[in-house]
Amino acid sequence: MVMFNRLREKPLNSVQRYRIGQRLPIRTANALLNDKRYAFYIEQVKRLTQLPNEHFEHFYLAFIERFAEFVQVIPETRDAPLGTLLSSGLLRGLNTLDVFVTQFGDPTPLERYALFTACVLRDIGRVITQQKIFITGETGITVKHWQPFCGPMTEEIEGDSFKIIPLSTTFERLNRSVRLTLARQVMGENGFLAIASDLRLFMEWLEALEEEDEDGNGRLVCAIKLYRREGGGLMDGLPLAAIEILDSPDTEHADVFYTWLITGLEDGSIKTNTSDSLVHLTELGVFVEMPGIFKQFTDLYNVPVNQFVLFTQIGNLLGVPAQGGDDHHHTQLFGKQKQLLSDYPDANGIKSGLPGLLTGKQSVLREGVLLDVNTVFINKSPPDITPYIKTSAKSSYASLSQYNQVTKPNHTLRIRG
Repeated sequence: MVMFNRLREKPLNSVQRYRIGQRLPIRTANALLNDKRYAFYIEQVKRLTQLPNEHFEHFYLAFIERFAEFVQVIPETRDAPLGTLLSSGLLRGLNTLDVFVTQFGDPTPLERYALFTACVLRDIGRVITQQKIFITGETGITVKHWQPFCGPMTEEIEGDSFKIIPLSTTFERLNRSVRLTLARQVMGENGFLAIASDLRLFMEWLEALEEEDEDGNGRLVCAIKLYRREGGGLMDGLPLAAIEILDSPDTEHADVFYTWLITGLEDGSIKTNTSDSLVHLTELGVFVEMPGIFKQFTDLYNVPVNQFVLFTQIGNLLGVPAQGGDDHHHTQLFGKQKQLLSDYPDANGIKSGLPGLLTGKQSVLREGVLLDVNTVFINKSPPDITPYIKTSAKSSYASLSQYNQVTKPNHTLRIRG
């Protein structure tokens, strides 16, 4: 089973890119910044600020540590090495500050702080726009989704680790929209209000935070333009935090299934929206038929568990147990699971079942789960809504006889011609 060993094939301290299913520990700033080169980095920032120790620790060191705990080892872009959002942000802040101090006369302490924070936080929106973060327990079960607007991952007491589920590239356009809100979240009230107390400087800080379009002509933006044009600076790079990949025994096969599903939908090897396909795009999400698609996967890769165990692991991956229910493994998952009445208009696609009341076509009940379309169709646009499924205003109970469970009231889906 080589496929299931790939999640741990990289040694510690190597440049590593994230694979769906890898579970990463949530780490404190001390752990993320424990390399001696970060100590040198902080010394250089302190020298450029010319602040006494107490003020430097209150404004700069606290900000650096909170930024580290906020971004953890999230990659700068989806395909970048883990840890680059942290290292690139901090490096950009130091080197631009160096240009500012050496090329722009004698900037005030508050100007220096404004420039440094704006440069570090330029890509902070990417913690939201390029992936969902699943907070997980020690066996890999998702306990909640991280909400960055509420604070860093280190404040998530429910879990000690996280997984990254990529999002559709559609959301990258939101980077600018969420940047200011997240910047204030990372800076804390004191740092943000210190800049906002000077309206002129606050305007320049906002321009610097949006500097990718090179709008504005204030001193902060001019320093950023100069650094982008000439490069240089005090440091060429910062080390990536050592990465420990943790086991996920309760989701290990679901993690690989999710990757297989995304890849298959992208390259077309998994059919969608046909009368005999096992995946349909509905108004409520991506419908994945149970047990058909799971059995197809387990048979194809000779997975050492049956499709019903895989179904349970999907629930663990999506955080179903943590959402409550009488049966913590299945009830809430069934709440998202839909029963479908299927009409097959294709001459070769007619299956046995109950006749449709209005159409007279042969129909069968089909069951499955709904997945978020934005975490399934990642690098391509999703297809149109399937012509075989429509939602009904009537709520009903759905069940899986394999578990003898009854769901909470939910929509009824009807596959139609």
